[in-house]
Amino acid sequence: MKVNYEKANDQHIGTFVVYGKSSDSKLYYDLSVETPVQVTEADLKHAFECGRLLVSVTASDVETLYAVIAVTGNKAKTVDVVSSTATVTEWTAAAAE
Repeated sequence: MKVNYEKANDQHIGTFVVYGKSSDSKLYYDLSVETPVQVTEADLKHAFECGRLLVSVTASDVETLYAVIAVTGNKAKTVDVVSSTATVTEWTAAAAE
């Protein structure tokens, strides 16, 4: 069994929200800045292991929050229901070097 301990800097965090950009399927820390920075693989993994990771996607000024169901390497997967069909979307973080 692997134990993930809450660190002091995680103590009062409710959730980690990252921003998905539909046009490139990448995850960013903030899309409101001029040059968005892509989420790192380490941050993606840490937030998922804490059980507090959400992906925010905005379309037509409507924000939708998705829970991440799996993280493999620098890929995160979310599920949406489109016309009664579950659809998995894969989001990409910046790969570890």
